[in-house]
Amino acid sequence: MEKVKKRIKRHKEFGVTGFILLGIFILLLIFVVYLLFRLKEAKWEYKYSKVDFTMPVIEEKLNTINVIVGGKKKDEVVDYLFNITNYRENKVNKKPMKYRFFVRSNTKANYKLTLKDDDKNLLDEKNMSDYLTIKGKKKEIITYKLSITLKENQKKESVVDLYIEGKK
Repeated sequence: MEKVKKRIKRHKEFGVTGFILLGIFILLLIFVVYLLFRLKEAKWEYKYSKVDFTMPVIEEKLNTINVIVGGKKKDEVVDYLFNITNYRENKVNKKPMKYRFFVRSNTKANYKLTLKDDDKNLLDEKNMSDYLTIKGKKKEIITYKLSITLKENQKKESVVDLYIEGKK
């Protein structure tokens, strides 16, 4: 019984002001944890939202992205992020489109083409991918990463050409 009286006495000493301060402290703690999660999410979004180029695949056509690797050193890795979309100027494909990638270059290098969230190389030993599909009717953006590992020092005019071939 005496322990209960001591607890009640301590509870009364804490008072209304103490409960208000405790409530504010708990709210601030929750807010700080929320901000930490948002910061982590924002860093991830920034890392993958910085793309070097966006290419619409809306017709049967061969598109080219030129990656300049001139002046780079041996064993240097050049990463190039780009988007593939199924629309141009808000005009969306009505039907799905097939497309594939292939790489041609005057440089000695290893090429790796992956989706931004994946580590699987989409290129085969001939530096060509299978046909992929982008949906129609609704806007879609797919982000890819081309990693180029150079086997030798590059001349100023060294270029890697990434071709995107559209097919209906």
